[in-house]
Amino acid sequence: MYYNHDYFISYAHKDNGNGLVAQFVKRLKNSPKLKKLFRANPRVFFDKKMIDSANNWKNEVIDAAQFMIVLLSPNYFQSENCAREFEHRLAGSKSRSLSDAGIIPIQIAETPGLFDDRPLDVPQDLLERFPDWVPKLRERQLPDDFVLRNRATATLDKALAALCSLCQDDVRRQISESRPSEGYYVDVDDSLAIQSLLALSYQQSGLLSDATGERQEAQNHFEKALEMQIKIVERDPNDLFAQRLLCSCYSQLGDFLKEDGKFEQAKEQYKRALEANARLVALAPDDGEAARNLGVVHIKLADLLESLDELTQAAEYYEQGTGLLDEYLEREPDDLYAARGLSAACNRLGVLSGLLDDHEKFLKYQEKALRIQEEIVEREPNNLDEARDLSNSYIMAAHIFISEDNYQDARKHFKRAVEINEQIIKREPNDFEAARNIGLVYFQLGNLSRLEQDREEAKTFYKKVIDISAPLAERAPNDGLVVQLLSDSYKFLGSFLKLEGEREQAKEYGRKAKEVLRSSR
Repeated sequence: MYYNHDYFISYAHKDNGNGLVAQFVKRLKNSPKLKKLFRANPRVFFDKKMIDSANNWKNEVIDAAQFMIVLLSPNYFQSENCAREFEHRLAGSKSRSLSDAGIIPIQIAETPGLFDDRPLDVPQDLLERFPDWVPKLRERQLPDDFVLRNRATATLDKALAALCSLCQDDVRRQISESRPSEGYYVDVDDSLAIQSLLALSYQQSGLLSDATGERQEAQNHFEKALEMQIKIVERDPNDLFAQRLLCSCYSQLGDFLKEDGKFEQAKEQYKRALEANARLVALAPDDGEAARNLGVVHIKLADLLESLDELTQAAEYYEQGTGLLDEYLEREPDDLYAARGLSAACNRLGVLSGLLDDHEKFLKYQEKALRIQEEIVEREPNNLDEARDLSNSYIMAAHIFISEDNYQDARKHFKRAVEINEQIIKREPNDFEAARNIGLVYFQLGNLSRLEQDREEAKTFYKKVIDISAPLAERAPNDGLVVQLLSDSYKFLGSFLKLEGEREQAKEYGRKAKEVLRSSR
């Protein structure tokens, strides 16, 4: 099997403060035994920039590395990135065992509780979100050579020798095997396979160049990968693996061009991606991934057309994409990635339908988007980011209802947003964003009551805003939204009191409104 890297280093960046990890990587790259094993210096992916492991390109790097070296320490078990990297790698292994997933743990610092009876210090949130992380590591008792609490050079050399011994059987097996139809294995004389390999390498190089800000170099790599993949597919149109890579190349280049604001060029690539994905689905109608990607590309094209103000056509592509993802999720209901994409597309389709004066579709797709998000949150109750997204969706939908003078539905959606944020605060009592969102919703409810000339209800809501926002302003005096909510609530309450003849209290609220603004400058 061909890999872009021999080793991916998963570690806590705090552990490299004194250069320990960098020293380990340097000796790894220059190990004579490993050089002999790989027939070249080992290719090591060592991320020094703390790039979020949730990025798709980072996951692809993990997948394209033959082995993952996990450097264990107390800092490692505090890192969400480390947990995410481990579970992504483990999920890619059919057998779900460390050895078969190519995961090699090495302990670089004393870690109480990992292999003894002492408690292991891991945030509860990470344990809940990444349930296989700690248990799978605890299953593996480390050989003495993989315990580097003594960080001397001789100890590092012993670890590298043990690493070479551990890897050699797998490396030799990979070298001796040939390429199956759905993999990256290569026979030396298989020129078509070698071309596929080169195209894939250009594609991965484009992702890495993009991640490091080398935009022109990234575009050149993507275009080269696409050029090669087109020729490969022309030689063998029935090669499903080649068709998949072609679809990916078109889509990635479209994404890249869109990010650069080259919308017309991006649109052309997305349309070609649609054609390629449709051919792939025709060749392999039972291929769930191909069906999902066909829906995703429809949605990408719709989003781009929306950016170009081609709203009617954008709505058509959104509708086709949501239909395709609906069909796919009937077969694969556990695919949360597809569910999130479907929810986002329904959300946008609802907004577009409102702009195009199709009220029936607006209601249909807004409610569908919210229903899907509710289901995702129900299935992932510990994922607070999903809950926040759901709250924001309710707030956005409420604003759309206000624009249509539908205050009843606006109130219903605002109140659901409050419930969601209150649930977040129950789990995380100091969650600033959730508290701020509650203040924002109460302020909007106060504005609605003011529009409906219900002064007493409006006063009640504005007072709630003050109760929530005043402590937040002390915690974050430069948060513009909190300051504005607090100041405006004082101002509106002051105006009500003035109308009621309570002039002194009205002046006091007016003074507080100005004081809040001054203190934030």
